[in-house]
Amino acid sequence: MSDLPDTTTTSAAAARKSSRSSLPARAFSFMASFGVGVVVLSFLLLLTWLGTVSQVDTSLYDVQKKYFDSWIFIEDVGSLKIPLPGAFLLMSILFVNMVCGGIIRIRKNWRNFGVVISHCSILVILAAGAISFYYKREGNLKLHEGETGSLFTSYHDRVIEISEVGPNGPVLMIHENQFSDLDTPGATRAFHATSLPFEITLSNYAKNTFAESAAMRPPPAGQPVIDGFYLRPEKAAMSAEANLAGVLATVKSTDGAEKQLLLWEVATAPVTYRTADGRVFTLRFKRQTWELPFTVTLTQFTHEKHPGTMRPKVFSSDVVKRDNGVDQPIKIEMNKPLRHQGYTLFQASYNDQWTAARPRSEMYSVFAVVKNPSDQWPVWGTIMAAVGMTLHFCMKLAEAISRSSRKRAAAASAPTAA
Repeated sequence: MSDLPDTTTTSAAAARKSSRSSLPARAFSFMASFGVGVVVLSFLLLLTWLGTVSQVDTSLYDVQKKYFDSWIFIEDVGSLKIPLPGAFLLMSILFVNMVCGGIIRIRKNWRNFGVVISHCSILVILAAGAISFYYKREGNLKLHEGETGSLFTSYHDRVIEISEVGPNGPVLMIHENQFSDLDTPGATRAFHATSLPFEITLSNYAKNTFAESAAMRPPPAGQPVIDGFYLRPEKAAMSAEANLAGVLATVKSTDGAEKQLLLWEVATAPVTYRTADGRVFTLRFKRQTWELPFTVTLTQFTHEKHPGTMRPKVFSSDVVKRDNGVDQPIKIEMNKPLRHQGYTLFQASYNDQWTAARPRSEMYSVFAVVKNPSDQWPVWGTIMAAVGMTLHFCMKLAEAISRSSRKRAAAASAPTAA
């Protein structure tokens, strides 16, 4: 028998030790750890508290954008500015933590089958939130009785639409998030496109503003006045939908000539700009709109109130959905939306007032329109969680019953003392 060490066994053990201590292995072990999950959940609890407190002075939409739709944000604590992780970053870390620890590293056997299903349900819900964040569209569609429409308007997203007057004129869309940081004096940003014979520079953005006449109220020092008007900043509304944004645009043609334009989202008509060669362009600052792949016609709106009160009891809309020339009558109620081609139309609001001169002329219904590819994912995730927890409970119950039976059998078979 040889006295030499077993080099094969030693080498295998060294390889396993090296693998365990490698950087990827340590990173995986860290991301799969229970501590990471606890830290993430603690930060989410902190964000929930900060978001709740901030709603006293800030709109719900702005709170959501700052704390929950962000990767990192800055929180002001007195004179200190503290960077904190946003909920989107925390949810991403939680997703990786759940995959590493709750799916890959977990012991795979029939006893943990229900737990694995429950972990998968959490991943489905987290993925639904990410898909909704990037791809969800939501807005409103207002229809008077007898009116047909297919365009719905965003609640918050705004764009500057530049188009040429005439058939097939080029259109350039500048989204608000590309210039919403130009709310400080002197901040500017230029935009240009090969299809446009000029460059546009934006400045003096205001989230909520009013186009004030300089003749009625003199502007503050340094505030640009354009065609007798200037943008007077207002305090942001508690309801983000009520904000009326505005921005100044400086159009510079190829020959170097410049012209300043005032863009306000509730202007009654678009601003026009004529080039030296006679081409006419329109610039409009407005809420972004999208088109449904079908049309909706409001045939009748029904509204009932609780007797003796102004509280709504029932309000519903009888509509006709037309798709590819096929009409389908549908009733949309508070808890019964219209779902078609990935779009969902909810009964959101209404106006039941009309004038004596024109009865029912102002009767209209407002539908909330949502397109969300992951609309039903939370439902599926909840069902998966219920199935997983039920299986796990049943398995644990069966184990407890079996263990108890064995103990009783052992006690019954044990010899009794004389």
